[in-house]
Amino acid sequence: MKNNIRIHILSIIAIFIVSILEVKAQNYIYFGDNQYESTNTWKFNTPMGAGANCYLDATVSKAPNNGGYLMLSTSDAHFDFQYIGGQVFVFLEDGSRIVCNDKGIRDRVNDRAISLYYFTAAEIETLKIKNIVRIRFTIMNKNVPAGMAGAGNYSVDLQGDSSFKTSGTFPDTYSSWDTVLPKTSEEIAKLFDD
Repeated sequence: MKNNIRIHILSIIAIFIVSILEVKAQNYIYFGDNQYESTNTWKFNTPMGAGANCYLDATVSKAPNNGGYLMLSTSDAHFDFQYIGGQVFVFLEDGSRIVCNDKGIRDRVNDRAISLYYFTAAEIETLKIKNIVRIRFTIMNKNVPAGMAGAGNYSVDLQGDSSFKTSGTFPDTYSSWDTVLPKTSEEIAKLFDD
């Protein structure tokens, strides 16, 4: 009987500890020798019918001086001489945009081009209340003549979890995709307000 009670108590303590660890789990980006707390990585893709597909991952992280970093990465910069560069436009749900200037902070890891852009503290405040819905960026070529090897501008939309929905009864059945987009503003607010 005492062993059963001990096992039960130990099980409850173990579940409590695992719960605490899950709540405290945090994402990070790494820049030089520093690590910065970040949001989850959001997936972006070119809209249906837009021509060539392009995929982009975006993450927002804390940065020194109350600002933030926007880390972009893509495997669609297929060659070692390609990188994400130039201005990046972050479009918000209300139609406004934030312009990020290229600071030349880039890397290439596991065949992915990675670039880091900076958000001011005021821009972070805006991102806490408005969701990101689209990003426009440029894949550039380094030391290669213009117009060669897939460089270009891309506009990609935030992707979410989709499920196939059916409604009505036969023969009046309707089907559609229901997509739930990530709430980027909630994640950013949680990251910067903690």
